[in-house]
Amino acid sequence: MTKNHGLSVGVIGTGIMGADHVQTITKAVSGAEIRAVADIDPKRAEAAASGVPGAKAFPSAELLIESPEVDAVIIASSDATHAQYVTACISARKPVLCEKPLAPTLAECEGILRLEEVAAMRLVQVGFMRRFDPGYVELRSRIAAGEIGTPMLAHCSHRNVDVPAGWTSETTVVSAASHEIDVMPWVFGRDIIRVTWLSPRQMPLPHCAILK
Repeated sequence: MTKNHGLSVGVIGTGIMGADHVQTITKAVSGAEIRAVADIDPKRAEAAASGVPGAKAFPSAELLIESPEVDAVIIASSDATHAQYVTACISARKPVLCEKPLAPTLAECEGILRLEEVAAMRLVQVGFMRRFDPGYVELRSRIAAGEIGTPMLAHCSHRNVDVPAGWTSETTVVSAASHEIDVMPWVFGRDIIRVTWLSPRQMPLPHCAILK
């Protein structure tokens, strides 16, 4: 670990989320600094590194993970790459924060859990930030204390300012509803026993008459 500057962090993927992590750690987090970035687009990685004093753009995610200059890793690359990069971080014994999903398939997620158990170290965290939000923390505490009675129903609303091209119903579950799937059992202290997905049917445009 870097002695003079605290935790040296490497970020894989410098798109919207990765760039946001770079800026947050650089401007708002004490005891950590961005020392390395990597992206499938070398120019984008170089642009992200150029805005942070001392940061270096690596030619590949694998080299970033293996680098002795990096103490911990943030994975914000495309979903399909998450499993391989998390696995590499576990092998390198480096803590990793992985943006959701941990992996695209259940089998890959279970494989990662087994690798972490074999390593006998808590190294992996998924980017479900709501567990650290003061409002959610307070709600959980008040429910546990019995201040609001026994909850019977929760209505969750999740809104994005915009969505990228190619957004689908599946993306809504993986990238948006997954937050609720994570945080609701934590808030209520109960496991999920059933999930139902209802998608509205597309309706044809109404017939219109133009009157002169």
